[in-house]
Amino acid sequence: MSYVVTKYQRQSPNAVTTTQIASFYSNAEADAYANERNGNASIEGENVWYEAHPESYSEVSWQPPTPGDIARVLADLKAQYDSLRITAELYQSSRGRATVLLYLGLSVLLGFVIGTPGWILAREFYFPPVFALAGIILVVASFRDFRRATENELKREQWLFLRAYRVLQNLNDYLNGKTSFPHFKKKAQDELRVLVSRIENRWAIGEFELAKNALTSLKLLKEGLRQRLLRAVEDEEIQEKAEKEKLELCQQNMIEFCRYLLKKEPQLADVNRLNSLLWLLPPRVEKKGRWRLLSEWFKVNFKIRLMVPFILSLASGPILFALATSTNVASGSAALQPAVGASVGFTGIYATVWAYRNRDKKKSE
Repeated sequence: MSYVVTKYQRQSPNAVTTTQIASFYSNAEADAYANERNGNASIEGENVWYEAHPESYSEVSWQPPTPGDIARVLADLKAQYDSLRITAELYQSSRGRATVLLYLGLSVLLGFVIGTPGWILAREFYFPPVFALAGIILVVASFRDFRRATENELKREQWLFLRAYRVLQNLNDYLNGKTSFPHFKKKAQDELRVLVSRIENRWAIGEFELAKNALTSLKLLKEGLRQRLLRAVEDEEIQEKAEKEKLELCQQNMIEFCRYLLKKEPQLADVNRLNSLLWLLPPRVEKKGRWRLLSEWFKVNFKIRLMVPFILSLASGPILFALATSTNVASGSAALQPAVGASVGFTGIYATVWAYRNRDKKKSE
């Protein structure tokens, strides 16, 4: 048996038109599609609704089904957000701690290599084993934390969902009568700008013509997010009633986008449904200046976990210099050259590894 999804549209109190829009072999799939369309029914008007029935069903429904409870939908998304946020915090704390331990351990081991000859000549034999043992312990501890971070690492779509939900949450707070707190809308704008920039940078289509033709829906999605959704949230020159209606539509867009990011196996058909909702918003032609492009690049690419290793690399030289002079291993002038070499060497190695990994990541995207 097959099942169809029918669109009902009330023309008058005594007239309802019906149109079959989709067919499914599974009742569950038909119900899910009808519920999804009913979630967007507010866009088409209160006189439009969708129902799923067996193909042989011939009766006409005169009343729409009970509309979905948006509070329940938001509660479900919040539960997913809370779960992923805890995992993300575990990942970030483990990775940050591992990075600090690794660079401290490498700095101590470098101090062991540089300082051992001087300590042996000075007959201070207790320093080398202490430095070697401390460095090994720190490096081993960092590997343990790196393993924990890997176990809690999220997928790319899950990271995007965390930010998308924050946009949705701020829009919801702004629409729920909290107009005396305009910072909710400002926070939604800021989060959405970063979200759109990251999607544009990381959901790359590539230079192949086949990919461009096959993934036209993805290109339209990226354009719709910036030219339609972001424009609607940023628009300040509209009346209060029109603003509320537009932001409610933005809220519906964000709900559907959050659901899409949570799908285990998203399909191009899902992207097409998102596009059909996004492109109901008015268009926007945006010209970005150099400073705007620079600020967006900074927001997307600046991460504390990337800067900490860089700072520790630079600090490795002063650390070695302080160790060498404080333990009388070498004079200030003698310790200066290896200290400078450590800073330059570690920083160069880190910059090279970062550039290589970033290049591979762009190729894979």
